[in-house]
Amino acid sequence: MRILYIGTPYSIHDVKWATFFSAQKEYEIFFACEKENIPAGKTEKDVKEYYRQLNITYLGSIHSFSVSHLAATFRSIFKLKGLVRENKIDLVHILFAAPFALWGPSLPCKYMITTRGSDILIVIPGLKNQRGIKGQYFNLLFKRFKNSFNNAVALTGTSLRQVERTKELLGLKPEPIVIRTGVDVDSISATSNTDLLDLKLKGQKFIFSPRYMKPVYNIGLQIEAINKLDKNILGNYWFVFVRGDNYDKNYFDGILQQLEALKARGLKYLVVNSMSQQEIAQYYKYASLTIMTPLSDGTPNTALEAMAAKCPLIVPNLPYDEVLFDETCMKLKSYDATELAEKITGAMTNYPSAMIDKAFDAVNKFGNRKTEMEKLQNIYLTVESIKAHHGRKV
Repeated sequence: MRILYIGTPYSIHDVKWATFFSAQKEYEIFFACEKENIPAGKTEKDVKEYYRQLNITYLGSIHSFSVSHLAATFRSIFKLKGLVRENKIDLVHILFAAPFALWGPSLPCKYMITTRGSDILIVIPGLKNQRGIKGQYFNLLFKRFKNSFNNAVALTGTSLRQVERTKELLGLKPEPIVIRTGVDVDSISATSNTDLLDLKLKGQKFIFSPRYMKPVYNIGLQIEAINKLDKNILGNYWFVFVRGDNYDKNYFDGILQQLEALKARGLKYLVVNSMSQQEIAQYYKYASLTIMTPLSDGTPNTALEAMAAKCPLIVPNLPYDEVLFDETCMKLKSYDATELAEKITGAMTNYPSAMIDKAFDAVNKFGNRKTEMEKLQNIYLTVESIKAHHGRKV
């Protein structure tokens, strides 16, 4: 089966889905993206080589879908259609609904859509809240999204809340189902290699913030909480952050300034630009605590990986799937820095061991990558028998 993924270059989540199938001889896997998502400093050649090493054929990029730039949009549609036909693609799998699902109705083959969180929970619903001329433009985009979802042969979301929101917002056929990205529970559980940690952390205790330094991940709240911690904790623990490749420079620089200012209180911190999957697993394994404070979320692999590594975990009060997050970690009641500081202090002094064990059991049962990808494989195997109805208009 020849599958083309439309997604984000270098996205760990996208790579996990694609490589599960590129490793199997029964599949030939292709990847395409929007040009605007290629990280600064990376070329098309770099992206092609990256995917070649993963046994995935990179087909190039197209410009973002835009109703206000129809000429460029039509050129991208023409290119995308040509890539599908030239490579005899059986199925296009759109890996993040907003904006990539906008291409769906123009595809000359069957396609499916996966939502990941903010796409269906924030971006697409937000299109209905605009007024005036801008509102008319966004209404066109919303209709395009709805058309795309309703003409897909399969729909999945990475959390129950996404699936429910998709049905509520778009009134869909086919019925969306939950397929979480999942994590490699066995390999994370068995991993042990301190050589992959930064040299500054060798023999040190540290608290890990794995979400990228972007506004949606609310890193500023963590900085406020750190400022409220007892100097004893600041003196005994490093705080580790991950910048990420595509980042908001102004936001990032502001966070760095705040971290630098906290050195006066004894803060020791480290910012890692990016991590491989092997590296990040070691950080979970050896961290004393993992903290996440996103403003919106799906089923976060960052949390599942921490649970698989048996690392204590703090998450925000978001409607996460109960089967994974009920009594398996510490939860904030609100986005309050004082509360977060108290939770950090409590986790460092008396984190329940029973919670760690329950978290591992939950991720092994409901967030195991192999199990989740087998669900996806079942869709791929049956998709040829599903009659697809495709629009053809921009």
